[in-house]
Amino acid sequence: MTLVRQPAMLPNSRARQVEAKSLERLGFIVTRQGNTAGAHEYTNQALCVYREIGDRRGEIQMLNSLGIDCSNLGDYVGERAYYEQALGLCRAIGDRLSESQVIGNLGFNCAILGEYAKAREFYEQDLKICREVGARRAEQITALNVGNICGALGDYAGARGYFEQALSNFRDIGDRRMEGYALTGLGNALAGLGSVLEAVDAFEQAITLRRDLGEHHLATESLAGLARLRLAQGDQAGALECVETILAHLAGGGSLDDTEEPLRIYLTCYQVLEAVGDPRALPTLQAAHALLQERAAVIRDEAQRESYLNNVPWHREIEEAVTSSIRLGPPASPAAADRQRP
Repeated sequence: MTLVRQPAMLPNSRARQVEAKSLERLGFIVTRQGNTAGAHEYTNQALCVYREIGDRRGEIQMLNSLGIDCSNLGDYVGERAYYEQALGLCRAIGDRLSESQVIGNLGFNCAILGEYAKAREFYEQDLKICREVGARRAEQITALNVGNICGALGDYAGARGYFEQALSNFRDIGDRRMEGYALTGLGNALAGLGSVLEAVDAFEQAITLRRDLGEHHLATESLAGLARLRLAQGDQAGALECVETILAHLAGGGSLDDTEEPLRIYLTCYQVLEAVGDPRALPTLQAAHALLQERAAVIRDEAQRESYLNNVPWHREIEEAVTSSIRLGPPASPAAADRQRP
């Protein structure tokens, strides 16, 4: 393949470059303020300037940012289109690092919709590039993503391999936050393989690490995994203890931000409460369903919305639990689902 060099920027473009960078920063600031639509507008203006002055790397980054904006707005069709434009440019100028980033985002786009086979294909392409360019940390993050895909597909042995690889490397580079994600994923994989004692150890290590880092919201994911494991082993009291900790976190105003699978956490709480006959089970299911429907409602493409609801295992389980319920009663407030005690 013949690589096209990054073209020299057009004459008198220094001021336009400053303009593009300023628009880019404004988009970032507005994003942090929660105004995704406003950020999208600034980023699109920056994209136009980068194109005018022939800055292809700036163009790639803006296309990538616009894709992320679309994801936050539920426009997964638009998101994918931006990434595909960016990918073409990456390959045209031979920018392998940016290519890795864009391919990883395409994988995430597919994964969030439950298109797991496509997601795995993208992530494995990303892994290959990361190894070629020596992007060690990015490689391990992608390994985590592949592990999660394997787990969702029921390939727990494959998931274990990816999580163990990532865990070892995150420990080597001293990245404790990412180590927590690897431990939680490993716990889920080991639980799927029936390796109970090893799974318990992985979850407990993750919980301890999260608490040491003050990341109590992320500890909820490992607590949910431990609750599922204990429930499967017939230890209802132990499972309920984990769930009570999660519910207390939510009741105290805590969130599930940055957890991999917040709806799975809600589903686990419901399943444990239902198993022990706790009256909070139904309100918990209502909160889970309200949050699921709120997130599905912003997905503009009908086929993708159906995929989101039916192809992601825990989303499907929530829908099935709601369908099988005799009487739901008035739904919980979707907007408060992450804040209120179910």
